[in-house]
Amino acid sequence: YAGYGKPVLCTDLEAMSQIVIENGLGWVCKDTAEDMARVLESIIMDRPSIIEKKENIKRFLPENTWEARAKKVLFTLENINRKNR
Repeated sequence: YAGYGKPVLCTDLEAMSQIVIENGLGWVCKDTAEDMARVLESIIMDRPSIIEKKENIKRFLPENTWEARAKKVLFTLENINRKNR
């Protein structure tokens, strides 16, 4: 969803929820229908938070594309190669 500029609602799985929370990309709920409904209700009542999450996604995306990650790996490998010369 974030790739399309949409805020994320995810369950509290460690890796995904950590990224969502640390970067303000959306909301996290427990893996139950009741908790998801509770979070969705709170989202509906808080329009400014939706706008905030969309802005956070705009800032997050440029550095988190596959291309950006590949460039980061290449940069790291080039630095390692220079140090080993």
